[in-house]
Amino acid sequence: MQKEIPELIGIGMINVDYIARLPTHRTSLPAAFELGSDRVARDDEILYAIEQMQPYHPKLSPGGSALNAVTAAVSTNANIRVGAVGVCGQPEKENDFDFRSWFRLLDIDDRFVSYTTDHPGTCLSYSLNDERSMLTWPGANRELDDYIGQSHSKLLDYLSGTRIVHIAGSANGVAPDRLAELIRELKERCPAITISCDPGAIWARPDRPESAEKILRMSDIVFLNAREFDTLAMRLPNMSDADAGRYAMQRYGAKHAMFVLKRYDRVGLFSLVARELLVKLYSNSEVLEPQDVVDDTGAGDVFAGGVLSALLLPGMEFHDAIDLGLRMARRKLKFEGMLEPALFQNDFRDFLANVVDQSRRLTLEPSPPRIFIAHGHDRQWLEVKDFLERLGLRPSYFESTPVAGHSVNDILASQALNSSFAVIVATAEDASTTGQSSPRPNVIHEMGLMQGRLGFQKVAVLLEESCEAFSNIAGLQVIRFPRQRIKQAFYELRGVLERERILGPSQ
Repeated sequence: MQKEIPELIGIGMINVDYIARLPTHRTSLPAAFELGSDRVARDDEILYAIEQMQPYHPKLSPGGSALNAVTAAVSTNANIRVGAVGVCGQPEKENDFDFRSWFRLLDIDDRFVSYTTDHPGTCLSYSLNDERSMLTWPGANRELDDYIGQSHSKLLDYLSGTRIVHIAGSANGVAPDRLAELIRELKERCPAITISCDPGAIWARPDRPESAEKILRMSDIVFLNAREFDTLAMRLPNMSDADAGRYAMQRYGAKHAMFVLKRYDRVGLFSLVARELLVKLYSNSEVLEPQDVVDDTGAGDVFAGGVLSALLLPGMEFHDAIDLGLRMARRKLKFEGMLEPALFQNDFRDFLANVVDQSRRLTLEPSPPRIFIAHGHDRQWLEVKDFLERLGLRPSYFESTPVAGHSVNDILASQALNSSFAVIVATAEDASTTGQSSPRPNVIHEMGLMQGRLGFQKVAVLLEESCEAFSNIAGLQVIRFPRQRIKQAFYELRGVLERERILGPSQ
């Protein structure tokens, strides 16, 4: 019987990881090693490096950023189906890592893993005095883009049935031209599928292949560590995270993209809303002491796997996803490689208990009414958002909801269901056939959806002067305001909210 298509599919390198932790009394590395490096190595370099590390008894583990992420996701025991796309080489020794058995053990769908007789990709991770260095040799992973090209049609059908595709930057020395074309066609065929990308050090560099940059631009979620964030944003001295994030988002971000910056003590979420940068910070409530960190290889991959897992679960919001990602990343720091993934079940169980506890508290304590805001590109809608927040209300808008695996209509329908009132910010933006200006098409669409769900009395249209009154505005409450003077509509809007008992008269 044909297996179901996974909900989360990772595309990237499949490696055998050698993980070595040098004793703290060492003050230097063997010749030809570089402290703090993360680079591609030649085959003779990697063999020499592994030989030099043998006295420190390196552990063998499955590796590759995308594989680590889906391994973490499936190991939560949250009934999330995952799959991997890649090229897996044949180990030379019988006691080397057995990937087929690993995939079967964890129930990772490997129907699009190509098993070859070439040597598998190899990564050596070595730590000295709490600083990690990595050497990567691509091995069989050099065939990845060719394999994607050969399997293009079947892969496109396969990916079309998933909810999230997670792509990891490949240090295989090959431009991901066929992968970029595959993702372009997938976005055209299934725009609701979320594309997640972890560019890694290689794709974050300015000299990244053009096709890697195309993948970045098509991604809905981009995961970055501090070094990758600085490199991608071409960060200058004294530049703030916000300024660096704005540059990166404007240059690479898709329309509704989110950049997720993971630092050791916090996570930053960057998104562009109506051309304005929104930054949300989430603190890491439990920063491990250096002596408590066993191995930080793959911790960022596990964080991404945790975030994506939560986004696939019903009822979870992005702050929930960040929480799960941080819990699992902390767990990963406490064991070597990916050899104890079953421990992630504990983190998911604790996370779920916390979410349930918070939901019960919210049920007991009535929350303020939720007000949906429909808006175009004009930044005046942010003034409406601030006004509603000052009144103690909860503004909601399209960008405030995670988009992972959901269509635009699904998101809007959910927001309509959970809103008590809607404010339509109809600003003059597009030229109409009459010579006047009209609101953006999405504003008109969202207005009709909210009117159908809430009724005429629960929708207020703030209509800017010189903005044409569109056909389906009849019967709705219209509050006009002068160009770029939306605050002049607030007094009347407050009166409507009081009349509809969204606000009490004394508020």
